[in-house]
Parts: sequence; C-alpha cells; structure tokens
Amino acid sequence: MKKTFLIFFLIFINFCFCFASNNLDSIEQKLITLKLDTNRVNTLNYLSWNYIPINIKKSKIFCIEAISLARQLNFKKGLAKAIILMSSIYFEYGDYSKCLEYNLQALKIREELGDIWGIAGANGNIGTVCQLLKRYDKAIEYHQKALIMFQTLNQKKPSEDNKFSIAGCYMSIAGVYQEIGKKNDAMKYLQDALQIYNQLDYKPNIISCMNNIGVLLHLMKDDNKALYYHTAALNLSVNICDSKAESDACINIANIYLSDNKFNKTIKYAERGLHIAEKLSAKENISMAYHLLSLAYSMNNDFRKAYKYFKIYSEIKDSIFNEVSSKQITEMQTKYETEKKEQQITILNKEKLLQFAELNKQKIIIWTVVGGLLLIVIIAIIIFRSLRITHRQKRIIEKQKQIVDYKNMQLNQQNEEISTQRDEISAQRDIVTEQKEHIEEIHKEVTDSINYARRIQEAVLPDLSLTLSNGEGKSPSLWGELGGTFILFKPKDIVSGDFYWATQITTRGHAPLTTRGHAPLLLIVAVADCTGHGVPGAFMSMLGISFLNEIVRKQEVTQANQVLNELRKEVINALQQRGKTGEQKDGMDISLLVVNTETNECQWAGANNPLYIIHTSDLTTFQKLSNLEEVKGDKMPIAIHPVMSDFTNHEFKVEKGDCLYLFSDGFADQFGGPKGKKFMYKQFKEILVQTCPGMSQQIKTMNEQKEILEKVINEWIGNGEQVDDITIVGIKI
Repeated sequence: MKKTFLIFFLIFINFCFCFASNNLDSIEQKLITLKLDTNRVNTLNYLSWNYIPINIKKSKIFCIEAISLARQLNFKKGLAKAIILMSSIYFEYGDYSKCLEYNLQALKIREELGDIWGIAGANGNIGTVCQLLKRYDKAIEYHQKALIMFQTLNQKKPSEDNKFSIAGCYMSIAGVYQEIGKKNDAMKYLQDALQIYNQLDYKPNIISCMNNIGVLLHLMKDDNKALYYHTAALNLSVNICDSKAESDACINIANIYLSDNKFNKTIKYAERGLHIAEKLSAKENISMAYHLLSLAYSMNNDFRKAYKYFKIYSEIKDSIFNEVSSKQITEMQTKYETEKKEQQITILNKEKLLQFAELNKQKIIIWTVVGGLLLIVIIAIIIFRSLRITHRQKRIIEKQKQIVDYKNMQLNQQNEEISTQRDEISAQRDIVTEQKEHIEEIHKEVTDSINYARRIQEAVLPDLSLTLSNGEGKSPSLWGELGGTFILFKPKDIVSGDFYWATQITTRGHAPLTTRGHAPLLLIVAVADCTGHGVPGAFMSMLGISFLNEIVRKQEVTQANQVLNELRKEVINALQQRGKTGEQKDGMDISLLVVNTETNECQWAGANNPLYIIHTSDLTTFQKLSNLEEVKGDKMPIAIHPVMSDFTNHEFKVEKGDCLYLFSDGFADQFGGPKGKKFMYKQFKEILVQTCPGMSQQIKTMNEQKEILEKVINEWIGNGEQVDDITIVGIKI
C-alpha cells in the first residue's frame, strides 16, 4: 500500500513539463551550440527529465548544470524546475534526506514566485518524503496544507487536474494514518479518494484505491468487505487489460483466503497471480505468490509442494536482495562521481560566463564603430533625397494646378447634371412613400388576422374567469372542492404554441360510488407545449384541444396514460406521420393530471414534461426542497418517435393542502438575469417552494403565488426578449 501512495509524489503536477520529442541525442548535440542563457537552462531540464528512467546518472549531470546556471542567471522559474528534478533523482536513489532538502528549496522559490499551484504541489511532495522519513506529524501537516490549497483552487476553477490532486492528497494522508495505526482515519480518506476517482472515471486509480481499501480492511479483520473490494479491483483490472493490477488483486485475494484457512481458493488465486507476474517479470509479485503457495500447501499437509515453493520463494527473495544491494552500491558510487562533476561544472560555467562577458564587450565596441559609420552614411543619403524631393514636389505642384483647373470645369458640368437628377430622385421618393404605405397596410391586415386568431384560440381555452372567484379559484362548476388554482399564461407572440385544457367528467359505470352515494367527479387538467410558437404552434394547439375534447368528453377515456396514447394516435393520423426520413416532426410535449375530487386520488402521465408536487402536511418545515416531489414523464413526444411504447400511468394520493404544478419548459428555459443565462429548473423549484401556500411562513393564496411568479420572470427577462411561450397551472388540493 505504501508504494501506491508514493505514486502521488512521482506524478505530481508541481513539475509540469510538456515534452513530446524523444530524440535526445540530437538535443544533446544542439546543447553544444547554446549560449549560457535561460534557453540552455530549459534544455538541460528537458534532458534531465527524460533521462531519469533511462540513465539517472546522466540525468543528474544535466540537472546539476541547470541548477548552477539558473542560479547565476537568477532564472527562478527554471531553477525551481531543476531543483524539483533533483529531488526526484534523490528520491530514485532512496536518499530521502536530500530529497526533502531540495523540496524545501523548491517550496521557498515557488512562494517567491507566487505560484499557488506549485506551492500546493511542493507541500504534497514534502509530506510524502516526511512520511518516508517517519516524521509522521510533519507528513500530516504538509499533506493537509496541500489538500486545503487544492480544494481552494478547485472551488475557484473546478477541473479534473484539481480533483485528481485532491484525491492524491487523500491517498497520501491515508498512507500516513495507516502507518501510525489510525486505521479508521486512513479508511475515511481512502473512501474520499475512491469517490473522486469514480467521478473522474479514472480506472487505474480506482483499482489501486480499492486494493488499498481491501488491504486495510484485512488488517481491520473485516475479510468479507476486504474480499469484496479486491474482487471488484480484479474484475475492473481484467476489463481494462491491466495485467499488473490483475496480478496484485489475485495475490491480495489469495492472502485473505489463506488467513480464512480456505487453502484451495488460496492456491487458485495465487497460481493465477503468479502466472501473470511471470509474464510481466514482476519479481515482488512472483515472490509473494510462491510464499503464499508454500504456506497454503504446508497448512494443507502437502509438505512436498510446500517445500518446493518455499525453496523457489527463498531463491527469488535472495535475488531481489542482491539486486537491491547492487543498486545501492552503484548509487553510492554514482553519487560520489556526480558531486565531483557538479563542482567541475560550476567552475566551468563561471569561466564560460567570463568569456561570454569579454566577447560581449568586444562586440559592443565593434558595433559602436559600425553604427557611427552607418549613421554618417544615412545622414548624407537623407540630405541628397531631400533635394531630389524638393525638385520633384515643385513639378508636381505645377501639374496639380493644371488638374485643378480641369476639375473646376468638370464640376460645373456635374452641377447641371445633379440638378436634373434631383428631379428624378424626388419622383422616386414619392414612389417609395407610396410602397411604404402599402406595406404598412398589409402589415396591419396580417396583424389584425393574427389578433383574430388569438381571440379564436382564447375562445377554445377553458374560461378561467368563471372559476377564480374571490381570487381563490373555487367553483364547483369545474374545480370541485379544490383549495385554489392559478394559470400563468404568457405567449411569446400574439398566439401561443402552449395551451392549457381542463374539464370535469362523471365516471358513470367506471368507478364505485362515493360515500355520498354518487359517481365521483374527475377533474382532468393538461398543459401542453406544441412544436414551435406563434402561428404554427397555435395551429397545433387547436388540434390538441380538439382531440382532447373528443377523447375525454365524447369517448370518456379518463385514465391518464390512455388519454396520451389516444392523443398520439390522433396527432400521427392528422399529420400523416409515417416515420420516413425528411417528413415533418411536429407534435407536442404534455403533462396531464386526473384528480378524483372526492378521494384526492390522482393519475398522471407525461410526454417529456414532468409534474411537481409540494407536500405541505408538515407545516413545521418551511421552504425545503425536500418537500417537492418530481414525477418524471416518459422520454417521448406526442408524435411519431423511434420509441412508441404506452405512456406510464402514475397513480398516487395527495393530502388536503398539497399543491400540484403542470407546466411547459418556457419558464425554466427563459434567458435573462445579470449574466444572460437560463432561469433553470432548480431556481424554478425554489421559487415554487418559497411561495407555495402552506409552505411559506406568510400564507399566500394561489393568485398571489401567480403574481410572484409573473413578477420574477418579468424581472429576469428585463429588457431582453421572451424566447418561448410560458404556461404554468397550479392546483391546491
């Protein structure tokens, strides 16, 4: 688990080089010709970075020269990058004290530069190295500093890089807590990291995080959960073809089964992990697999195989130890040679800088003499050119005088022509005025026609003026015993593509009698948004109203989803839609509610549009979005569509005082406000909850809620333009 946390140190974006080329030999050749300037420092950093995984000795030589030259040039940005590189080199050597020293230097330079991102990264690096040096208090302190800074950066400008860095901090802090035995704290931070990696869908780190959680759960004696996380990591690693992660997960699972004395399963997963590790030449996994197999066969009383696998395990372990020892000796020798080389490079750079300064001095003298001579030549040329220009200008003036005389004669002729043209323009102006008056007359006729169409449309809409007595919308003629209603209807143009429709019907023969001994009254209300707005939308709205009257009033279809099914058939037949390419796609989105006014039982169905219900029974809770329930409609319109299944019939019961809202998308999609953005459904819900009768601290009527909604949307639009028809129907039970 410790190695997984250290990945954060190696990939930390505090050192963000964007190198693409791998042609290092040609760049080394180019280095010979470069001057002792910032470009040379950047090139040295580039070479050092790319040589770390290839030839770390060579990488350190380039890095030493980069640090020395950057300090002499006072090039702080390049110096910071070079120092971070040196810390990475010492990290690879395992010299964590030196690594910490260089990271502290990098932090100081980043603070001088005011580089917030770099400061956060340096804190994270220092925390990781302190963990390796077992300075756990300091490790937690620096990791927390890095975490706070990355969280602040992400709040100002959310990005995947910031979130990835926050998750890395969580992983590092978890590693420290696990090392000091605070397993619960470690688990909390691991879960936080896993949540972010899942949001980013970064599968390699999801696998790593789940394996770490599994290891920690095993230490906490919760093998069932540990097995769950390791199995999930195994399945995900197979899906993304990550063989190393698959091998790790198999070995972790085998280890859990061994502790549970399930030897056959231990052998199965250990052999699977071993097979993959041998293909990858992953010696640590090979060693662990053989060790698990030897233990499993031993505990299963198969001592021959146990001895065989233990012998292989011992040989591999000795081989790994020898490799590590050899590497440490080589690194110590390289460290001595590179420190000696560092002194030589520093002296050589000083000599080069002196030579460079002397050459610059000589160049300045030469260029000063050459510049003086050039200045004399330029002055002579200017004097000569001035004399020539004077003679030329004299000749030009004489010619221009002749031209002016000729132009005056032409102007006299043109004045006579203009007088003639003025009479013609006057006649054309009279013609244009006559055409303008004709166009205005046509415009008036068209506008009058549309206004007449509006009166026709208003005539077929329910006459709500008879149902809103005393501002409460109470009327047994349509709304039964409801607690109040309102209609907010704002067409974008003179006529509207939205429409609202309501009726009540007695369900004779289709429902049991009420407690009062008569058939229940059903209130059926709909709000629809037809394709387009203005005249085209109005035609569709007239069709919709006509079909609803036919389906509900004449055919007495009262089940909400069946009404929409029948309405879709009528629209498809009327528009002759066959689903062919290029044909018209007109139709409508709709929200249709059926309320039994005796029992308050409801049915609802929707095509694309939802239904909002605000439950007001808990009057101790004010202005809470949790009181608003959203019932979503089916994702298909009232028109021909690739999906033509039956609409869903939602059945529910409401309490007295609850409020239901049917609406089109015009209110939420309206652009406006200080930034010219959409109003959005979230803000729409908040307004409904704040002003809902029974939810607000000052009880409001439904009409008052309508006035507030209308005021809010008018202020949101401001001096802008209404972009779509707006319709909202509110019903209080």
